Amino acid sequence: MSEKEAGQVLTSENAAEFYAERLGLADRANETVAVEETPAEPVQEAQQSEPEEQEEAKTTEEKKPNPKLERRFSEITKQREEARAEARREREAREALEARIKALEQPKPTVVEEDQEPQPSQFQDAFEYAKALAEYTADKRIAEMKKQEAEERAAQERQKVIESWRVRCRQPRRICLILMRSWHPAMLS
Repeated sequence: MSEKEAGQVLTSENAAEFYAERLGLADRANETVAVEETPAEPVQEAQQSEPEEQEEAKTTEEKKPNPKLERRFSEITKQREEARAEARREREAREALEARIKALEQPKPTVVEEDQEPQPSQFQDAFEYAKALAEYTADKRIAEMKKQEAEERAAQERQKVIESWRVRCRQPRRICLILMRSWHPAMLS
């Protein structure tokens, strides 16, 4: 295996470096790798270097965050908020549709058409049937009376129109007869 190919293979040994490079933390990863590669020194010197390590930690904390990393975090945060908003909208739409379906699935009260007489099989109770039958007969009678009154009014209107036309037709005939007599009395005989 060549060195180039080995650099592309992700192993537990190069995973930290790979992820640091992908997240834009390559500079920081190189610093930590350098610290890890130094040979271990006696414990006494390690205690003396602790204040130095604390100072180094403070300086790394004081450094400005990586703009690429911040931009990526803001993108991810924005995507998360958009996903939450979309999920909320979808949930509201689903709930509205479920309520609509539920309303459509509920049994509707029996509606008796005006043309058909109610049948006992349409009702669960004899009292409901009797009430519907009484309403049906009353409505039918009222409808018949209204229809009869409308027909009578229409007949009266027709009579008025016919009479007005008869009057109008008679008047020109009289005028024509008077004019004809004055011009030619012989034409009338």
